[in-house]
Formats: sequence, C-alpha cells, structure tokens
Amino acid sequence: MARKVKLLAVDDNRAVLRILKDGLERESFDVRTAESGVEALEQILLEKPDVILLDIVMPGVTGYEVCRVLRSDPHTAPIPIIMVTASVPDKVRQESYEAGANDIWAKPINVMEIATSIRSYLEAGVKYEPVTEQKEGEILRSNLRKVVADFRGPYQAISTVAKLMGEGTKIEPKQVAEVLRQQCAAVQELLEKLERLSL
Repeated sequence: MARKVKLLAVDDNRAVLRILKDGLERESFDVRTAESGVEALEQILLEKPDVILLDIVMPGVTGYEVCRVLRSDPHTAPIPIIMVTASVPDKVRQESYEAGANDIWAKPINVMEIATSIRSYLEAGVKYEPVTEQKEGEILRSNLRKVVADFRGPYQAISTVAKLMGEGTKIEPKQVAEVLRQQCAAVQELLEKLERLSL
C-alpha cells in the first residue's frame, strides 16, 4: 500500500481548516493542521510534510514570513508550498513568488482541483527555485503581457464606435456615452495594475 502524502494546512480560520482537512482526507491525503504561522513552524520541525497549504493573512507571523523561514533552511527549502488567500491581485501573486511559493490559489478552494494539482506537483518532482532577478523579470514580463492583452478589449470597443460614427451610422448619444464610460473604467483599472507592477 502506497504511503499517503503528508500535507500541512495552515489557516487561522478553523472552519476553513475543517473543510480542507475533511475534503483532502477523502482524497487520501494524510492531513495535519495549524492555526498560526508559529504553530506551523513548530509542527514542521517535528515532522516535515510533503506539501504545505499556507494562508497568507494570519495574525502575528504571516504566510509570507513562514515561507521565507522555510526557504532559508536547507532541510525545508524543497517542500512545495501553495499559498492561499481571499483574492490574488498581481501584487499579491508577485509577493508570494518572491517569498518562495510554488503556486497561489484564491479562496474558496476547490478541494478536488487542488488535490489534482498537488499530485501533479509531486509526480513531476516540483521543487522550489529561488526567485532570481531573471525570474523576477519573467514574472514581470508575464504580468505586463496580460495587461497589454487586456488593453485590446477597450481599444477595440472604442475603435468600433469611432468607425461606426465615422461611417455615419446612427448611434444614440447615450449609447456612445455608456460605451465610453465602461471602457474608460476598464482602462482605469488596467492603469492601476500597471502602477502596482511598477512599485
């Protein structure tokens, strides 16, 4: 009989931990839990897990800090770490990778999906790779490509309206104003993303 994968789930919310524990145990994982960053580090010292699900926002020691501690120790540095948090804006994603995360998921977590991903990581022998300047550049370029791609939507919408108006197509001024309002809001959001990436 194959040994069960040892997984440590870390979250200060007991309800979340119960859902993760029950769900992942049904997926045949050996699940331990910790309700704080300090408790997580203590447990890892006693018994090293195969993979860690680590909440970012916790009182006291945050998930980022736990991740940095684990990556600084050669004995725990190779453990795959998946960060979990309420939302994953670009800045949080970048900070997670810089702290040493292998991946980041937004809550609520689909237990079956993350179980499949964890098995894929372990089968592929995924190991932590420090974020070098080159890796940081790759992450930044990837994020910038996404923003550029997202700019195409507002650009095309505004271009289409301008073309129709140029061809003399009758468009209600209120319709034009609504399209422009929506696309300006989209552009504003993308500009804020670019500003966050530049920090």
